[in-house]
This record gives sequence, C-alpha cells and structure tokens, in this order.
Amino acid sequence: MSFENPRYLSLKTYRKNGQTVATPLWVVQHLKEHDGRRLFAFTNATSGKVKRIRGNSAAEIALCSIKGEILSSWFQATVTLSSEEKDVKNVIELMYKKYSWQMFLVDIFARIGRRRSSWMVLKIVY
Repeated sequence: MSFENPRYLSLKTYRKNGQTVATPLWVVQHLKEHDGRRLFAFTNATSGKVKRIRGNSAAEIALCSIKGEILSSWFQATVTLSSEEKDVKNVIELMYKKYSWQMFLVDIFARIGRRRSSWMVLKIVY
C-alpha cells in the first residue's frame, strides 16, 4: 500500500511491556526523498512516543482520521529520531505548506509555551 501524501497517519509504538499505543500524526514527505516509503512528522522531545521509539524503533502505521479512527490496514514501519536543526526546519516548512493555518496555530502555542525548541523529527520508513 502507498501512503502517498496522507493527511493523517496513526503511528503505533510499543511500550517496554509490549503494549501498543496508537497516536494520530500529521505527516509530510520530503521532496528530495520522495521514494514513496518515507514520511516525516514532528513531536516534542519529551513526548511519550519519543520515549517508546528510543526503546524500540519498530512501529506500525495506518491511515486515520483527524480523530484517530483507523481507515486502513496496519503496516510495519521503523522510526528514527532527529533533533538536528536542519531536519526540524525542513519538516516544519513542509508542515506549513501542507497544514497552513493549523500549523500556524500549533507553532504559535508552542512558542508561547516555550516548547518549540524541543521539537524533533520522526523519520518513518515503511
């Protein structure tokens, strides 16, 4: 299955005890790395999903609605993390192009709460 330019994606990560946690995400594709099998998202470095990914990079992905309702089958994926400034900047720019005013609101609240500096990139390969 192709996850070409999905609006929302559910990312299922694993706790240490093997339990899964599904989280709906906004995702984008880098134009330079547009091989159809790599997606990018961002999150706060202190989020639960970052902790779970550091413990186990294996994950599953599925298309979902804005509310997290699953719209497709689950597919195996691997997630890596990057806190490199250039990666974060590139992904945020792509998020602004795709999600427009919604991303603007997220960014404003992150700046007000002083959380923007701790954003990291999730690189999802499936």
